[in-house]
Amino acid sequence: MVFQVLLALAMMSFYTWNGVSWPGTIALGALIAVAITAANRRTNTAWAVAAESAASWICTIVAVSYLLDRNGYWKHFTAILATIVAWSTAASIFPALLIGNRSARRTNWKLQTVFWCILGALILVYNACWQNNVTLFYVGLVLTCLFVIGCKLWFRSPNFLILAQNTAIVFLVGLPIADLFVRPPIHMRINGKAESPTYYYWESATHAGRVYQCWWPLIFTEWERVQKIIAVRNHDGRPQYRFKPGAKASLYQSDIRINNLGFRGNDVSPAKGNTFRIVAIGESTTFGITLYPDDRPWPDLLQEMIRTRLSLTRPVEVINAGFPGSTIEDSLSRLEQEVLRLKPDMIISYHGINGFNLLDEALPLVTDPQPPRYADRPLQLIANLEYVWKIQQFNKRRATSLERHPPTFHDVLSSRYATSTRRLVDICKTNHIDLVVGTFSLAVNSGSEQEVVDFYHRTYPELRWTIRANEAYTTMLTAMARDEPTIHLVDTRPGLDGDFTKFTDLMHLTQTGRQKVADAFFAASEPILKAAVQNTPEH
Repeated sequence: MVFQVLLALAMMSFYTWNGVSWPGTIALGALIAVAITAANRRTNTAWAVAAESAASWICTIVAVSYLLDRNGYWKHFTAILATIVAWSTAASIFPALLIGNRSARRTNWKLQTVFWCILGALILVYNACWQNNVTLFYVGLVLTCLFVIGCKLWFRSPNFLILAQNTAIVFLVGLPIADLFVRPPIHMRINGKAESPTYYYWESATHAGRVYQCWWPLIFTEWERVQKIIAVRNHDGRPQYRFKPGAKASLYQSDIRINNLGFRGNDVSPAKGNTFRIVAIGESTTFGITLYPDDRPWPDLLQEMIRTRLSLTRPVEVINAGFPGSTIEDSLSRLEQEVLRLKPDMIISYHGINGFNLLDEALPLVTDPQPPRYADRPLQLIANLEYVWKIQQFNKRRATSLERHPPTFHDVLSSRYATSTRRLVDICKTNHIDLVVGTFSLAVNSGSEQEVVDFYHRTYPELRWTIRANEAYTTMLTAMARDEPTIHLVDTRPGLDGDFTKFTDLMHLTQTGRQKVADAFFAASEPILKAAVQNTPEH
């Protein structure tokens, strides 16, 4: 009894010191008090045993509920301390089952003891799993299995309970064995990355959309890692991020370099001198999500084409001012803060999907919220199941949000996208800059086969609305170019839009796709360059 009292006081003090709410602390103390009373009571009437059992389980339920938060985590202690607490509770109530001549009383306190023992082991397993502590996870798994076996030997159980216990034992033993035959999510993950940086619709014999569904967030997570290296948060307002001059990183096999002015590419002189300077603004499709050693963003390809195909008396320089995740509103901020001081002669705008919500406020951003990340767990099987479930819930939330607020695109010329485009036109006119604007292309369009649309729909639940948004965006640009002659509109869609073989996902391009964009902008820029820069006489 003295041991139980001292242990109860120590545990209650420990709970209070760790911030457990007083109902939980009192419930733990009451449980141990009931156990002490049971251990010293000689009366074994049926009603007394029933009242004792009811009181003990009520105290147990209250104590556990106050020690767990709404997410199921043992919030007041570390995994080891929480396990020790549970096992100490089991030790404090154990003497109650040694006294008394009624089997009902002994059975109740046996159940209580086993419950707290198994709870402690499960707490260890649970916390170790989400913290990816492999050692503690397997220790907890072994202890849980031993406690279940002990429960099976200790109790004379009915057949259905014996079946449940055997099933639990087989599950606990078989789980690590089954994990030996499990690879990362659908053979796609190696050392924290997707096994292959690309996964194409046309490369899969079965067009396995679930593989692509898992692959896409892994690539996104890898890009997040790169962005932390080359970009920093902008605390001076919009845009939210800016590149770090001189930063370098590798996206799979592709090297990414930020130059001295904070743009992708080689260093450039702030003073342009006699150079005809072209600045390309846009999203990740302009910046270039390059994956292989020979991959190059389309602004680089455009400069190379100008250098090799045109004979001009002045050098032409193309600066890549694209930024992943940005909208045209972000680009306008960068234009005023970073680009205009470079005195560009031409601006090429290739915007699209990131700003589709600017066409109609009902359409959610494609990049917001961010897709779930793949989290390492002690068992790969658990990690895979968790990852697939998170993706399904992520897509379900996005689809539900869109269904509640379907976009209309009824007045795109009055949208924020149109307002921002007009602002871009005004800036260029004021600063005597030629403006070239390109339409946007996607891997699928309204004419795509349903099988292809279904493939991409797994990753983009709002795909059908995105296709409509791109059509509305093209309509908007066409109407604005018709009314504003200073806009040189370039239709990048022929041979690209809807041709999924030129895309790695819905909007990001393969090198062939980037070459198509460069070809389109070269064709539009050539007459402007010839008019602005005197040709070299042919010999």
